[in-house]
Amino acid sequence: MAGAPWEGSNKTVVITSGAGGTGYIGVQLAKTFAAGRIITAAAPAQIPWVKSLGADVVVDCALQHRFSFMSPLLACLHVGSQ
Repeated sequence: MAGAPWEGSNKTVVITSGAGGTGYIGVQLAKTFAAGRIITAAAPAQIPWVKSLGADVVVDCALQHRFSFMSPLLACLHVGSQ
């Protein structure tokens, strides 16, 4: 089966480092597979580039730690709960 690893549309994808060695590919794949919203983090100088790849929200990791911005997202998704 080829295509996105999720069913339906309007899915949010969180990538911890959108400008990293694999993160930039993840941003492009998420966009290609029609993710509804792509959220990531990058250094200030890389933010415009990561947005040009398709990220909708890019957190400035110089101002906010990438995992602190993800905590509320993960809580909403109940990640790790049984």
